Amino acid sequence: MPRLLYFLILCPFLISAKTTNLYISLNEFLDGERNNYVEINFGIGSYSLDYLRDANGNFQGGLEITAAVFQDTNVVAADRFRILSPQYPDTVNLNDLLYHQLRFALRKGKYQLRLTIEDINDSSEHYEINRDLQLTLSQNFPDHSQVLYLEDFEAASDDGNKAYQRSGFRLFPIITSGTPYLPESVDRLAFYNELYNLDLNLGEGEKFLIKYYLKDESTGKSLSKFGGFARGISAAVNPILGQIDISELPTGNFLLVVEAINSKGESVIKHENFFYRRNKNFEVLAGSFEDRSISGSWVDMIGNLDSIVKFVDFLYPISSEGEQALQESLL
Repeated sequence: MPRLLYFLILCPFLISAKTTNLYISLNEFLDGERNNYVEINFGIGSYSLDYLRDANGNFQGGLEITAAVFQDTNVVAADRFRILSPQYPDTVNLNDLLYHQLRFALRKGKYQLRLTIEDINDSSEHYEINRDLQLTLSQNFPDHSQVLYLEDFEAASDDGNKAYQRSGFRLFPIITSGTPYLPESVDRLAFYNELYNLDLNLGEGEKFLIKYYLKDESTGKSLSKFGGFARGISAAVNPILGQIDISELPTGNFLLVVEAINSKGESVIKHENFFYRRNKNFEVLAGSFEDRSISGSWVDMIGNLDSIVKFVDFLYPISSEGEQALQESLL
């Protein structure tokens, strides 16, 4: 089931000759009482902020953000906060991604999110973002959250930021500007997902199997080498924290499949989540095209290599970032 709520945006701002990279992602979840809520993840590249020296001689930058959720003309939820950098002794070689997470409890329905963003060191840098939201998760039938791809995760601690903690772990989500992209420097696909209302479908406390695996998006073939499984006990919310070794996963378009299977072997929940992989060490997935016959197909009409280059150029402006990277690597 697609999540209409979800969007990812890159907001480039010119601040004192710097481009401030602000990444925002939205996800919908249910809590243990089956109440809907929105989780908003913010990420700022620390290297892209403008810094001022404080009284102690350290440098600090950040953004002040006002978030308001409207239904028609009424404000139903709002918050105002700052995302601040640490106090740096200097601003050379900064590479931190500054996280902030915000949650609003909302009923199913249509809303509009309005964000007002201002640089703390320059009040003239002022921006607004408006986006439609639609909460769709069912409180009565088996359903699932959207997959959160993770930079990393670790065991939760009592002194940690509880906003990032789920199911005994502290999560660091990948916040990106478009299609989830896993470069060759990433050798592990880590993700978080939640399944809902399995106690209403299977009965409370019933055992079931959780499978997660990869599929080649172009062929639809399941890749048995890349996957895992776990056993679950049905509840209102069943969290999944999984990881797959992708060090040998080649360049290509793939689907992460998450599936819940009952004791009869029947699939109760199954959803697929797209991502793009780039891996120079494993450029082609074995068996992905060698057995395909192209004789008599549209390929015969292409003509020559120059035609292929021209056709790819035509597609480039409407391609995603991941598709553009693949096109560039092939030409």
